[in-house]
Formats: sequence, structure tokens, C-alpha cells
Amino acid sequence: MFAEIIVDIKTSYVNQCFDYKIPANLISRLKKGMGVIVPFGIKEHYRLGYVLKIKTQSVWATKQIVDIVDQTFFINEELFLIADKMLETPFVTKTIVYRTIIPSIFSFSYKKKVIIKQENLVPSEIKTYLKKKKYYLAFKDSLFNNVLFQQLIKQQILEIIIVLKEKYQSKQNWVYTLKLENLPKTTLTTKQKNCLQHFQEQAIVVKTQKEMFKFASTHIINQLLQKKIISKNKQNIRKPSPQIASSIVVSLPEIPLTTSQSDIWHKINSHCYQTYLLVYEEEHDKIAIYLKCIVDKIQQQKQILILLPEIILIQPLFDILQTKLPTIKIAVLHHQLNNENDWEQRQQISSQQVHVVIGNRSAIFVPLERLGALIIDAEHDDSFIEKEKIPFYDVRELAQTRAIYHHIPLILTSMTPSLESVYQIQQKKYQLLRFPVKSKKTKFHLIDMKEELKKGNLEPFSHILFQNLIKTIHKQQKTLLLINAKGFSSFLLCRVCSYIAKCVQCKQKMTWFLHKNILKCCFCHRQESFSANCPRCQQATLKSVSFGIEYIEKFLKEKLPLVKILRLDSDMLSSHKKYEKIITLLQKKNIDILLGTEMIVKNLAIPDFHLVGILMADLLLNAPTMKSSEKTFQLLTKITKYNNFTQPVFIQSYQSQHYIFQTLAYDDFKTFYQKALQERKLSQNPPFWFISKILISHKNFYQLLQIALNLKVHLQYHDQQPIKVLGPTFPKIKKKKNLYRLLLVLKYQTWPLHFQFIIEKNLQKEAFLIFDRFAHII
Repeated sequence: MFAEIIVDIKTSYVNQCFDYKIPANLISRLKKGMGVIVPFGIKEHYRLGYVLKIKTQSVWATKQIVDIVDQTFFINEELFLIADKMLETPFVTKTIVYRTIIPSIFSFSYKKKVIIKQENLVPSEIKTYLKKKKYYLAFKDSLFNNVLFQQLIKQQILEIIIVLKEKYQSKQNWVYTLKLENLPKTTLTTKQKNCLQHFQEQAIVVKTQKEMFKFASTHIINQLLQKKIISKNKQNIRKPSPQIASSIVVSLPEIPLTTSQSDIWHKINSHCYQTYLLVYEEEHDKIAIYLKCIVDKIQQQKQILILLPEIILIQPLFDILQTKLPTIKIAVLHHQLNNENDWEQRQQISSQQVHVVIGNRSAIFVPLERLGALIIDAEHDDSFIEKEKIPFYDVRELAQTRAIYHHIPLILTSMTPSLESVYQIQQKKYQLLRFPVKSKKTKFHLIDMKEELKKGNLEPFSHILFQNLIKTIHKQQKTLLLINAKGFSSFLLCRVCSYIAKCVQCKQKMTWFLHKNILKCCFCHRQESFSANCPRCQQATLKSVSFGIEYIEKFLKEKLPLVKILRLDSDMLSSHKKYEKIITLLQKKNIDILLGTEMIVKNLAIPDFHLVGILMADLLLNAPTMKSSEKTFQLLTKITKYNNFTQPVFIQSYQSQHYIFQTLAYDDFKTFYQKALQERKLSQNPPFWFISKILISHKNFYQLLQIALNLKVHLQYHDQQPIKVLGPTFPKIKKKKNLYRLLLVLKYQTWPLHFQFIIEKNLQKEAFLIFDRFAHII
């Protein structure tokens, strides 16, 4: 018997499977999807692999599987389907995809182990270093740059082998074991006898260190160890894997629904695949549908997966569900869990002992055998698109794959649905579920900042907004102000020589953060300390040009020194503890002004405000992305839910005649979506066309340009489907890690693309290709 295995090798040159012989002792145990250890390469270093297929014949298999990895996770048929979906993206390797699907808690790291063959020839300083590292070295350990160390390897005094190490090492504890066979041979003192009596009275021969110290001193324990009456060893304290549950029956309360909620619920067919778009205005309407869906599915012995865009939103939803349905078991998954909690949560899930799984983007890969419904909360949020690392994927697409596999409903929810989802409604691919529009509407007051300039107002606040702010403070009422720009200033300019502070790595303008007194690049996240001295002319004339949230905070503190201000941005909400602290401050009314970026509208449980003001509404509108109009509309619409209708929402803009502000002012959502879709159609943008980019990197610019132009020609005349190719153009970061970079922009109407011919014909030559499917690289 033979196994077709995908070996854990990152390089794009090894994007294939390999056949291995199955040893006789593993034939009955080995199954498709299991993890195995295999020898790989000329030196036959051990690598992790996953079994994709078991077959009876192979002409390629020369090596044998070493062992099955002892773990609870394996790739099931559903996850294989998801992997195939992700592998539709050109230039993506199988290893990268499977690494993404497999939880890191179950994966392995590779270390170089140093074996000393001739100890007397190894210098003491190298011996000491190796002993300190327990003879395991990372691949980039500084010791590999040591000339003497390299010589010892060449002379075969030292040998390097690559070994696998579990990324999650279970915690260990010291345990003491009673050696009954040695008792008659030894004379014991009274205290030693008293100590041993605790073992014998409870009929326990093993005790932990904590238990031992309750009835014996360190001195007594050491004496017993010397006499070999007890032994001391380390023992894993990892909890045993729970038994797989055959059923998950619990008592559940009846979920009362209003008339409108009941009407929505009865439109959902829970027994077949269908994608629903649930549009709501009130949070409690959405939660009622969630609760009803959970109860309905649990009664059918099914499980529910709920995905949220941000980690900070997980705990509030968990608390609501646990309060309303206290008997159900909920698992939480996200990357901020420590290894122990992550392992325990996944053990519970793998044994099918949970009813509901709540997580962020990566939870789409969690294996659930009895999945009954899949919910994506705030489906319009870009956080559901993986755009930071390869492979790029859209959670909504993968969710559809899972929903089709299980024949279950996929429910997308949003207050402000994405244009793509609205288009799918028009194409009758999604079913719209919309709660009735509430009668009480938010009023908007648009302020044209160009007119403020004509009046001589150079400050960030218009006269009318600042006057209303002061009135609200005098009434001891709360104000919410939004400016969607982090830091103090988005860039700095020298007033003498016109020098602009830029990142030395990617050549982009650096943002000045006043509170930390640093300059930070928003592209590569490089930081450096701030100095007002210009590095070019040496004058102390480096000044801010534009302003961000920290500038507004400073401005308000100078104008209103007694007012309590709380600044809220993504840095302030990096963990749930910080989130809870901020919510507590708001609920206790310890602040007068909440000043925030778009993080405010991430469904946070923030109370109503008497005054809501939006500064520089143009910032999002002028962003270099086709989604700028859509994102601005969504942001402004969602922030109105914090207004208690006593005053209009004040919006400051230099483009007050833009159709976004007009449709908001007249509460005309339908017109906005019509105009936005018409814009996309005329410009041949999604959802009518697909847009992707190919990022090409090479150490030699002239060769890079030649490869890019050659690729453009082949893509334009590709016979499988018409593709419009724009470029090549420079991305914002023209050079990275000593590689020059160019972009090709592709517009096409059918997916997936079939670009295997590029690799087969070696059109890329020595260049590196990244297919940016969602065109996020700029």
C-alpha cells in the first residue's frame, strides 16, 4: 500500500505531492487526512506531511512513512474541499494552503539539532552555548555565522540534523512516586514515616509537588529521595482528550419573537442550502434571530458557527448567548488565545461536545461534523478577507463551500450590506431578509468646510459644531466625535528645505504619534523616534502638515481643559480587557467626549450620545480604493445609531455635494446603492468584473520589466478567456527586501483563472509572483 503525501515544504519549487510506502504496522491505522512523519530530500531529514490519498500502486515510492503523528486533528473531506477552493488562486502552493487550514496548535516547528561526535575537539565556548540552547538551534541562529562552528561541521566533529518539535508543549509538573519495594530495606525517622503515611492512607502512590509540600518539608522529601523510598519525575498535565459525544441534548428556553422577527425567521429554510442577507437596524432584532437559530439547530442535534470581524466583538456576543441560553456549551476561537486554552477549546470541538463556535476569520476552518447553520456577522467588513499573508481568501466564499457541503443555510447579517451582496440579491442568488424601517429617522447637518475657510476659520471644527459641543458639555451630556485618521499627523514637512519624513524601507510618508513620540510607517510598521530637527538641513523646522486623532485630542484639551476626553482607536482596543475598561468608563459617565476612529462603529456596546460629530468626512472618501464611497457610506450610516435623536448628526466635509452625503441627508439608501453600482459597472469594477493584481519581484529591475511585459502579452492573448491587463506600474513600495517590484492589474469576468501555463512555460523565470486576488496591494 502507498500514500500520496503533501510534504511540509514552503518553497514554490516543491508544489507537488510525493508517494511513500506504508509500513505493514501502519496499514490498518493510516487514514486519509492524517498527519505523518516522512523522510525528505537527499539527507532524508524528517518532515511533517499529510495523507491526501491511499492507493494500491505507485511507481515513484522509494521511501517509507516513519510514523503517524499523535494528534487529534486531521483533515476531513470538507476541509479538503476548502483547500481545493483556495488552491484555485494562481501561484499558491499546496503546503501554504494546508498550513493555513491546520491550526498552529497542532503543527510542528523545525529545529536544527547539534550532535557532538568528538567532544574533546569542541571549544568550551561553543559547548557552553549549545548546552544553554539544549542543543536545539533555530534556522537563523547567530551560531551559524560563526566561522569556527562551520569548520567543526565540515570536519565532522559536529553534525546537524533537522528534527520536528511540537509547537504546543503541554505543561509539566513534578510528581513523586512511592517505591513500595524499597520500604523494608530502610530505617525511617518519625517524620519520614508520617510523610509516607499520607501515601498509604489514601492508597495513592503518586503525588504532585504541591500536594507533597502540604505534609512534608523540603528536607524530609530530599531524605526520602536519597533513600530511594520515593522517586521524582516530570509528568505532562495536559488534560486527556474528551470522549466523542454521540448527542448534545440540553434543556432550552422558548425564544419569544416579535411579529417582525417571527416573519423573518419563518422565511429561513433551515433544511437546505441558501444564502440569506439579513439587513437590520436594531441590534436586538439580529440577536433574536441568532438565538432562535441556535435553539432550533440544537433541538435538531446540530451545531452553529458564528464568525465575527473583530476579536473584541467575540466576548460581548458570548456573554449575551450564555446569559440567554445558560445550558449550552460555547467554544471561542481566535489567535489571541494562549496555547493551553486554544488546545482545550479545539479538544472540545473535535469531540463534538460544543453547540456553538464563535470566532473570527480563521475559525472558518474549524471542523464541525454536525454543522447546522453558518452565520457571518457584519458581512460587509473587510476583515473577512485575508489580505495580509498568502494565501488570500474571502471567508464568505469558503462559508458558501461549507454550507453547500452540509446543505445548510448561510446567514449574512449587516446594517449596511456590501455592494457585492446587494448585487447578489439583484441576481437572485441571495435571499433578502429585511426588518421594517423604523419610523424615527436620524437628521443630518452637512457643513461645507470650504465656506468655513472663506470666513477665516482655519481650525478643525466648524463654528456651529463647536458651539453645539460647548452647549452639550454645559448640560453634562456626552459627545461622540469621529475622525478616521490615526496619530497626530499623517506626515511631516520641513518648512526650510521641504524635506518629508519617509520610511527608509518602503519610502512612504511616516505618521507622527505624539503620545509615544514616534514616527511609524503604516505600510511596513517600522518605527523610529521623533525629532523636530530636519535630517537634511539640521534646522528644528520639521512640522506637521495634516492632522489626526491625537491632534484633535490636543486641540480639545487646550480649548476645553476641564473636559474629560477619551480617545478610542485600534491601538486602544487591542484586547478585550481594554475594551471592557472603556465600556465601563462610558457607562459610569466618567467622560464628556469620546473621540474615535472607525473602530467606534465595530458594533461596540456604547451608549447613546446627545451630540455626534464627524470631522474630515472626506478622509475615507478620498482613499485610493474603489470601495471608498461604499466604506464612507457604511461608516456614516452606522455611527448614527449612537445618536439619541435630540440633535442632528453634524458632518464636516469639503465635498458636501457628493451623492453620499445627499443620500444620507434624505435617508435614501436605495439611491445610494443604485448610484454606487452604476459607478462600478461603468468603470468595470466588482461586482460586475473581477479585479486582481500580479505582484512581480526580481533583484534586477531591467529583467523584472522584461518579464512583466512578456507576461502582459501572454495574458492579453490567453485563449481561455478575455483578460484586460493594465500596467506594469510601480506599487507604493517599489523595492522590498532588495527586490524591485512591479504590478500588473487584471480585469476579467469569470473565475477561476487558469494560469498553469505561466509556470509550465517558465514565463516568470527567476522572478517571484504573487497573485493578489482582491487587488489590495497598492
